[in-house]
Amino acid sequence: MMLMTIAEFCSWARCSRTTCYKEIKSGRLRARKIGYATRIDTDDAKLWRNRLPFLGDDTTSEQERTKTDHSNPNALETINE
Repeated sequence: MMLMTIAEFCSWARCSRTTCYKEIKSGRLRARKIGYATRIDTDDAKLWRNRLPFLGDDTTSEQERTKTDHSNPNALETINE
């Protein structure tokens, strides 16, 4: 087991800190706390990567459609742009 910092994970995954923390909060990415520090096990990082949908995967577009806020008329404009 090898642990990465958030910065190391973001560099490895080519994602922002915000995206990283959103993935942790959603439960899709497991993280561990060591005192105040947040660390990600390399095995958990690889598992997260392998669970990512492939581009053009129909299940992704269906999931995104169900997340749309239909009470906000501007939400659909943003998606279609």
